[in-house]
Amino acid sequence: MAKHRIASRSQLIGTVVAIFDYSLDEVEREKREDIQWNNYDTLSLSQMIAPLEVKAAKSSRVRNLLRDVRRKENYEHLLDQVSPLDARVCEEFYRKTWWQIRHNCLVGDRRREFGVDQETFAKMIGTTRKSIANFESFHENMMNRSMMFAFTVTQDIPVEKAEEFGRKFRQAYRRHKNGEV
Repeated sequence: MAKHRIASRSQLIGTVVAIFDYSLDEVEREKREDIQWNNYDTLSLSQMIAPLEVKAAKSSRVRNLLRDVRRKENYEHLLDQVSPLDARVCEEFYRKTWWQIRHNCLVGDRRREFGVDQETFAKMIGTTRKSIANFESFHENMMNRSMMFAFTVTQDIPVEKAEEFGRKFRQAYRRHKNGEV
């Protein structure tokens, strides 16, 4: 998740709901309808986090996302508050958190497409195995714009061309980092 200071309950609720939606399996996610933010007006944050704690016991990704939420500046102050929410702010933070989750998933999803281990994928894109592992477990957030650009540029390269993917990924990464694009 982005390194933003949580200033209101609405921001925190939007973030937690995005994490909850991520923790759902594909079938449950498809059934989910538009979010009615006013349904959360009477719930405290501690009531919302309880089901996520159960899911966090089974998923290191959810556990690491919750760890980031707990580290936010006003987390403990906002934990037991109950008040009306600003739906626009909730939606904004929901989208920000969902965007960050999707970017972290890029690394693992692309690696699985190639069917290679973390070490091999790290060599392909020119990074360390630990960095790949941290992105995949959400222990580290994908905030590197050059890496996101390189993933975007190489998204259409088929898995049969792994060497071409690695070469073009590193080239796009360097070009973006050097300000050429």
